[in-house]
Amino acid sequence: AAIDEIPRKLDALAAHCERLGRDRREIVVSVQRAVCIAPTHEQAVADATAYLRERGIDLDTADDATRQMIEARVTIGDPDAVGERLAAVLELGVDGFTCNLPANGHDPDNVELLGRTAAKLVTWRLRATAPAPHDGDDVGGSPSDSPPGPSA
Repeated sequence: AAIDEIPRKLDALAAHCERLGRDRREIVVSVQRAVCIAPTHEQAVADATAYLRERGIDLDTADDATRQMIEARVTIGDPDAVGERLAAVLELGVDGFTCNLPANGHDPDNVELLGRTAAKLVTWRLRATAPAPHDGDDVGGSPSDSPPGPSA
């Protein structure tokens, strides 16, 4: 699903749950994202461009509609850019995400880089939704807390 469809779909799910008398919070909602991550933005773009070119899509000559479709469905960038885009998905109200790396996931370093980037967001999400701290614990927080920057 496109990112801009998520709020409408979450509203529909909540309304359906309400009609059935079910607590929406009992349902874990995740989003599938295709990601092309690399240590630098330039490398991620080069990897994505090569991958798409092998499949007959030339980003340099693609029309605006094709470019927008790809940008809506694939998160491309360095850890900071990917982290920001994935954090934006979480902020829409989903509980998590699954990611595939079709362009450069054959490189274990990129898989590890995505894992480290996503782990920071998951840790933020867990802290933001945990109960308030007790007796000096430093765990817990508010769902309105902003997610950390990936390099934080």
